[in-house]
Amino acid sequence: AAVLVLIGYQFIIMAMRSGDISFIAPFRYTALLWSILLGLVIFGDVPDLPMIVGAAIIVGSGLYALYRERIVGRRQTAAESAGPDMAPDGI
Repeated sequence: AAVLVLIGYQFIIMAMRSGDISFIAPFRYTALLWSILLGLVIFGDVPDLPMIVGAAIIVGSGLYALYRERIVGRRQTAAESAGPDMAPDGI
């Protein structure tokens, strides 16, 4: 299991380096769903109320951040969002 986790985490790191973070980040939330599903199927662990509330807070905060970035992104022009002190892409 540890080897598979290591391989999976390496792929997540590679995706974050090469892809757009706003596109890739929502897929990281699927780890929460997989852990709930595997915990239920393999260990018979039924999610309780504190776990569901915690998961809802995590997913809700991620959705709010995505919503907020889209709203702020609409108002800023490209010249405002990038500056001369920013590193070029690929570094």
